[in-house]
Amino acid sequence: MEVIQQLTDLRGLDVVGLLTHFAEADAYDKSFTKVQLSRFNGLIEELKASGIEIPLLHAANSAAVIDFLPAYFNLVRPGIMLYGVLPDESLAPRLALKPVMRVMTRIIQLKKVPAGSSISYGRTHVTAKESMIATLPIGYAAGYSRALSNRGQVLIGGIRAPVIGRVCMDMTLVDVTHLPEVKLGDEVLMWGDNDSGSLSLGEVAAWANTIAYELLCSVGRSLPRLYYRQGELVDVRAINTTTKCA
Repeated sequence: MEVIQQLTDLRGLDVVGLLTHFAEADAYDKSFTKVQLSRFNGLIEELKASGIEIPLLHAANSAAVIDFLPAYFNLVRPGIMLYGVLPDESLAPRLALKPVMRVMTRIIQLKKVPAGSSISYGRTHVTAKESMIATLPIGYAAGYSRALSNRGQVLIGGIRAPVIGRVCMDMTLVDVTHLPEVKLGDEVLMWGDNDSGSLSLGEVAAWANTIAYELLCSVGRSLPRLYYRQGELVDVRAINTTTKCA
């Protein structure tokens, strides 16, 4: 309260906005969110009583936009939902969102290996049978988490293929033994959707024992960005021919 009063007294400075941020608006139990909102409303009333009316007020992050109407003021502050991603999968019944971002790459090597072959650093995966292994030119340096080692899946031609072995800095290996038609250059969906199917970011985040926010924020600057509007490519940043974010 005192800080805001001091700010409004400064010459040459107009205080036009006031906000708060919720700690757990995505939780089913909104008890603490209600406490935070009550405190914010109390501050607004205190300011008004002292003659200070700040015109722009906002509190609703993505979760509150979807599931906590009392937090609407004259602005809202959506974040992750702008990517078409839910702040929590439990909110899916409340709102259907369409992902607007996908991360893709292409197979740069196919290699048949015998049973008993160890894969990647640390030899954390050993093939139980003769297997076809695809190498993808993307790894944790580009934001594909090392936590997905031996846990993640990718989509090739609409069919899932497991990540095997440790995710490397710039490479990821997947088992494509069950894909007899697979070939070099085939497009691989790391997350998002394309014409052949979809792989939700929430699911990928769960495999990595993290949240979708972290994966979105981790997408490396090395990945070229392709921007589309209504299906038409409108901008390209640092394009290459293997891995891309669209």
